[in-house]
Amino acid sequence: MTFSIIAFDKNKSEYGIAICSAIPFIGKYAAFHFKNQSLIAAQGKQDPCTAYSIRNLLNDNENSTNILNYLKKNDPSFQRKQLAVLDLKKFQFFSYTGEDLKMISNEYAKTFGDIIMGDNYIISGNCLLSLETLTNMEKSFKSSASESLDTRLLMALKAGNISQADFRGRQSAALYYYKSEHEYPIRTIDVDEHKNPVEELERIFNLGTKCWQNVVEHCFFDMKFERKFKTIKDFPDEIVKSINILSKPVAERDCN
Repeated sequence: MTFSIIAFDKNKSEYGIAICSAIPFIGKYAAFHFKNQSLIAAQGKQDPCTAYSIRNLLNDNENSTNILNYLKKNDPSFQRKQLAVLDLKKFQFFSYTGEDLKMISNEYAKTFGDIIMGDNYIISGNCLLSLETLTNMEKSFKSSASESLDTRLLMALKAGNISQADFRGRQSAALYYYKSEHEYPIRTIDVDEHKNPVEELERIFNLGTKCWQNVVEHCFFDMKFERKFKTIKDFPDEIVKSINILSKPVAERDCN
């Protein structure tokens, strides 16, 4: 059904998630961010209540064992769920893959589910034709250490996408990227329904990088309210270039 990666850079206090699935709107229904508390991929038999239950239990200072025991006791669909949780207070992971997701045989295929966890990443997938999807994502993430974290998330998702992932194909993808000091996410990209959602996500990612992302980070985050008192001549050249592009009618813009 779904494959995802959550990762962080503790030194930079940044973190994010990239996710893809064979169902629509995957980012809205399976990726949950609770500021300064947790980032959660709740996959498999999706139920947003699961993520909010985890949030509430973390607020009550419950540990991961108690949280999973609570869900197991109270959620009748627990064995059909997959959870990857980043505790943002400790920058630590915990996870779970239900027994009913580890291997499934149906009229279409035999599929598998598992989780790979590293020091600063957790990679999850279920209903996969091969667990190679997850190992390919891990190889990509580990080999891209020189890139920015949001780029590494995208590259890992691409590596999973070109492997034997979901037997039903793909329909949606999302990438969310955060920095702890900011109230708002740095990047939120949702492809809610598309024949090639990861490719479309990459196209939007690259478009934002060339024409919009530098404006967001410079004007919305770095400058805060100072931007009210500046004119165009006060901005760096690359910011001016992007602002000039965005000032044109959409049909006349060139972000290449």
